[in-house]
Amino acid sequence: MSGNFSPADTQSIWIKTSLEPKYPVLPPGEHFDVAIVGAGIVGIMTAYELRQTGLRVALIEGEKILQGVTGYTTGKLTSQHGLIYDRIRKDLGVEGARKYFDANEWAITDIRTMAELENIPCDITRADAHVVIHEESSDTDLESETDALTEAAIPHEVVRSPDPRHGGRAVLKFPNQAHFHPRNFLLAILSQCAQANVHVFENSRITEIDDSSGVCRLRYFGGEVTATQVVLSTHYPILDSGFFVAKLAPYRSYAIAVKLSEPVPPGMFIGHEEEGMRSTRPAFAYGEPVLIVGGENHKVGQSTDSAACFQALEDWARTHYQVESIYAHWSTQDNWTPDHRPFIGKSPGKENIFVATGFGGWGMTTGRVAAHILAKQIVCENHAWEELYNPSRFVLDMLPDLLKENLNVAAQYIGDKVKAVETRSAEDLVPGEAQVLQTSEGRVAAYRDAQGALHTVSADCTHMGCQVAWNNAEKTWDCPCHGSRFSPDGEVIHSPATKPLKATGA
Repeated sequence: MSGNFSPADTQSIWIKTSLEPKYPVLPPGEHFDVAIVGAGIVGIMTAYELRQTGLRVALIEGEKILQGVTGYTTGKLTSQHGLIYDRIRKDLGVEGARKYFDANEWAITDIRTMAELENIPCDITRADAHVVIHEESSDTDLESETDALTEAAIPHEVVRSPDPRHGGRAVLKFPNQAHFHPRNFLLAILSQCAQANVHVFENSRITEIDDSSGVCRLRYFGGEVTATQVVLSTHYPILDSGFFVAKLAPYRSYAIAVKLSEPVPPGMFIGHEEEGMRSTRPAFAYGEPVLIVGGENHKVGQSTDSAACFQALEDWARTHYQVESIYAHWSTQDNWTPDHRPFIGKSPGKENIFVATGFGGWGMTTGRVAAHILAKQIVCENHAWEELYNPSRFVLDMLPDLLKENLNVAAQYIGDKVKAVETRSAEDLVPGEAQVLQTSEGRVAAYRDAQGALHTVSADCTHMGCQVAWNNAEKTWDCPCHGSRFSPDGEVIHSPATKPLKATGA
């Protein structure tokens, strides 16, 4: 291993190369027609769609704007989401597969058109997208997928002699896709929203939503506001009327941006097989070409060495390309649904609360689609694609994945509760060390930082009580059950948890 990974620096290339706007904290006592909770691509684009409707719209972010999941994507704009179309054909027929393609192609065209018409400096670039087939056992998957694509009249090409740097037996190519700088694009769109009188707030984490009185009451540590309608664009819904804890599987994935001493290869590539899956795409950092390499997916909180995931990507990149230096390391989080389609629309059993979740790694296009659907539904208009993503849907083929993921959650919850942990004192931790320790107060998540300061909090996630695990790359406590993440001091970084880990003594 080359050892270039620096755990102190895990900012994405998009955050490194963009400005940081400042917006006020949400003032208490306000009323809005629509409160959008979560200011990633779904929240911002929904606000953009509603900006000229005459509705009083609030866009509320729990931390800093665009420093959540959207700020840590790989920025691909593609309708090729792995080998998914045969699966959709089985669930919804050829018409459903074609609708899914049309929705995502619309998103690519819409974002590209906005970027070009508004002259947004977001490096938007047309590029082909490829799924790489490595194993002979996957040939049948490729044949079924191409059959579904042909039947749905979706443009594609199978290349049997792929670029040797990507390896593989064959690639499935979708033409005329795109990639871009997502943060620069969305910051420009956000500025347009603010100028159109959308009220934007940050550092205002909503902890509770009560819709029992006919109006939605949104509570946070600074007070309470009300809204007629609420959009939950928090990546993982903080109000679970749809029993999403049983239907979403949270995964972390990793990425690095590398500078090459050879030309950066064009196009976007992703491996089909889960084992050793890698993705690549070109990008720019301060005008200089770089290659983004991604992969190393795992369930949140279920990797014993997150830093090793970054190192594995770097080793792979150095094996396949002439790497001159590593520009950035970062990771992100995605929720997967049992049928690999997002949940977008009215939250089950709710009349005035809408959700968008479960993008499965493809949130740039489906996030744009989600905003389009939600904006129509908010103003009581039907949408041609809404049944594709209905949050209340159930497909029989969901059952095996539902069972698998829920057995995994049960194993994590029960296993961690009965597993023995160290009983030594937190005072014995050396700088940089973190452990879950058994104390007289119960299990404590303890970390001593590089400066020697000790941080101790309860090890029980405030969402549903699972025991958190240490992420050694990003210095966070991560929940292995539903994906909540916390700082060393217990502050919420990622939902579904809305309340911090309880402070404890050492």
